[in-house]
Amino acid sequence: QFKNARTAITALHELSNQLSIRQEHIDEGLKHIQINGRLQKLQSNPEIIVDVSHNEQAAKSLLGWLTKNPVKGKTIAVFSVLADKNPKNWVHFFKNRIDMWFISQTTSERAMPKQELLKTLSESAQLICSFSTISEAFTHAVEATDENDRVLVFGSFYTVSEAMNAYAG
Repeated sequence: QFKNARTAITALHELSNQLSIRQEHIDEGLKHIQINGRLQKLQSNPEIIVDVSHNEQAAKSLLGWLTKNPVKGKTIAVFSVLADKNPKNWVHFFKNRIDMWFISQTTSERAMPKQELLKTLSESAQLICSFSTISEAFTHAVEATDENDRVLVFGSFYTVSEAMNAYAG
């Protein structure tokens, strides 16, 4: 995302003599950037966060954020990925950060099968609950929380989208 922002800023600087854009306009705009689905907070008490972390690099970034932003209570993950993302290489990062995993297969034809998700997570997660849909997993995750807890929805864009649709109700 940093590279994308840098490219956009470079383009704005190149166009600055054709447009009335000053550096303070760019600075102000950058302060308010919010990418939907990237560490997006849907609510507080319990906290609901959605993030489209679906590969090793994004998982490391999410882990860093979780480390810097602990909650007093438990963290419940609602998780699913596409079959080609190989979560076996990175889900173990969350071993000490996620208390419960609520999983399902997304509606995408490229979704990792639920049984494969279970097998992958069983090596690093202690409590895994499997559901028929992401919507069901999300609903049960929210119901299982107290005000000091966090629901963390992450994985594929499909996972986040399906959970956000359930949240919107």
